Amino acid sequence: MPPQLGECIRKGCFVCIEHTAAMRLGCTHWEQWGDIRRYDGDVRALDREIETCKESHGDHHIRLNVEDLGFHSRMTLFVYNPSRPALHAA
Repeated sequence: MPPQLGECIRKGCFVCIEHTAAMRLGCTHWEQWGDIRRYDGDVRALDREIETCKESHGDHHIRLNVEDLGFHSRMTLFVYNPSRPALHAA
């Protein structure tokens, strides 16, 4: 789990997990995994959900979209690259 992720999922942040088979410059179609939800600081629950996505789509890239409505900010964080599995270590 990327170390900065714990700070990003504090209370009030919404997280969307997305995956795609191939990344192409300018025209990548991402599919949503599960529902957009708040984890309220529960990094383990988010990690389990990422692992479940990875088990179903191990050959896909996986990213998180984190939105903090309180600060009106959004961040995208890539957490799994099938050609470099060490990016997301449990």
